[in-house]
Amino acid sequence: MSAGRCTMGPWNMVQWGDGSDADDYTVTSDESEVVIAHGLSRPDAALIASAPDMLKALRAAVVLIGDHRSTEMGSINAAIAKAEDARPYRGGA
Repeated sequence: MSAGRCTMGPWNMVQWGDGSDADDYTVTSDESEVVIAHGLSRPDAALIASAPDMLKALRAAVVLIGDHRSTEMGSINAAIAKAEDARPYRGGA
């Protein structure tokens, strides 16, 4: 993701209200406190809040693994492309 196309991480999960509603979670950016998503369950908020860290880890895996063509590498590149709203990797296509 390039700057300007997304709200850069890290993102935080915050519980609002008194905790009586299962969908009381909001995800915000760390620095600007921009609301990324709200009205979430705890598991959904945790997954969304971890997205910037997961994308960073996947990019590092691509660098570490290199140009290896495999189903797993295709899945990693497809996940990165989905996160970046780009055309998915098609195994050299």
